[in-house]
Amino acid sequence: CKLGSLVFNIAYALSLSRLREALLSHGIILTLPKCGEGDHFEVPRGSVGVARGPPGAGVLVAPEVTYVDDEALLLTAESPTRLVDSIPKVVSAVHACFSALGLRINWEPGKTEAFIVLRGKGAAKLRHKLFSAEPPGVDVDPSCGTSRLRLVHTYKHLGSTLCDNGTCDAESSKRSK
Repeated sequence: CKLGSLVFNIAYALSLSRLREALLSHGIILTLPKCGEGDHFEVPRGSVGVARGPPGAGVLVAPEVTYVDDEALLLTAESPTRLVDSIPKVVSAVHACFSALGLRINWEPGKTEAFIVLRGKGAAKLRHKLFSAEPPGVDVDPSCGTSRLRLVHTYKHLGSTLCDNGTCDAESSKRSK
């Protein structure tokens, strides 16, 4: 039914818009410094390219990586601990924004997971703690439909595989076959 696809796309787009606003209000979505008047950004020399502030105040919100109903959110924080601490807030915001329009999150393995790259002071210790649990993950509010968001070392989105160690080994291996 063509109408069903149209309704889904409208609900999904509205959910994403609400989610972006919710994450901005929590200060946990990636923003980038604006360069001039256009919708482009510039990473100042010596900077990590992360800016804080509402859009229009010299920053752009990094766009979601979305294709139909596949979504990847780009988050950043000042420290590894703050990044991990923001994950339950993100999960709650995702659940609230999507369930408000009747959309449910699929929490099955391979469907909704977190792919995190931790850098900075305490990153190695925190990474070990997170990935030594079985299954690796971050505890979240069970009212969201799951009590734990799985963490993964590799992430496949739209056919390409990323590795949390920064290598392309999984992607290279896949393409060489």
